[in-house]
Amino acid sequence: MKGGLTGASLLVVISVVASGCGGGQRLPAPLLKFIDSSSKDSHVTGKTAEVYGPSSRRALVQADSGDLVGETAAERSGCYLIVYRGHFEQGFSAGSSGAKPHHYTIETIVWTPDASGTDVGLEHRLSAAVSRLGRLTLVALR
Repeated sequence: MKGGLTGASLLVVISVVASGCGGGQRLPAPLLKFIDSSSKDSHVTGKTAEVYGPSSRRALVQADSGDLVGETAAERSGCYLIVYRGHFEQGFSAGSSGAKPHHYTIETIVWTPDASGTDVGLEHRLSAAVSRLGRLTLVALR
């Protein structure tokens, strides 16, 4: 690995909270680097990111949004669902058409080893199916 993790190495895995999961889980360095850079969005206000996986892209997207997606061979394993808490907006800006943007408190991103971040979603609450994914790791945000 060139140059190590730098900023991503400062992320600390706080705990693993999953039924039937004993001991800590080591997350891939590129995933930690992605979390470090994407969490700097000014709309992310939570102190931790919830990370579910590893699993397939299809299973993560279906648990999160109910959508059915195709997947490449590389996306059949090693993918993670990242959950950020904060104040997120989607829609038109108030000045452009008079329409007000929709406000959400959760942003989800499916991270895949070959494409970094795909399948971004904004929500008010997580689907119950997400909690059944198991293997939840909380990652402290700087």
